[in-house]
Amino acid sequence: AIMGKETVLPLTKRERRKYVSTFSVRMVAAEKKKLSVSGMALLTSGIQMALYIILDYSLYHLLIIIRFYGKIQSKGRLPSGIQLEVKGSGVLADMYRQIITQFDPLIRTVPEFDTTECLPDP
Repeated sequence: AIMGKETVLPLTKRERRKYVSTFSVRMVAAEKKKLSVSGMALLTSGIQMALYIILDYSLYHLLIIIRFYGKIQSKGRLPSGIQLEVKGSGVLADMYRQIITQFDPLIRTVPEFDTTECLPDP
């Protein structure tokens, strides 16, 4: 009031609640709201990342279990002396003989399979 005009300082109680000094630890309502929104976004992202890590880890272990229990190696044995013979004459007998001669090479091969090449390799 040196020059006869109104002064800014001292602040009233209402003005003190509205304005904060520059180096104050206390936050204004707008800052508190922004901090809480940012904190929620950070928490949501953290939970999402943790969920992805847990899913990746469990999928890895599932693939390891599939690989461990899925290994099957087998060599079949041929039954001794399978021979098919069609007796008789006629159209059906000739057709059956043709079919048997087509399957004859398959009967002589040894059934063998190995599943290790088809299993996942995590």
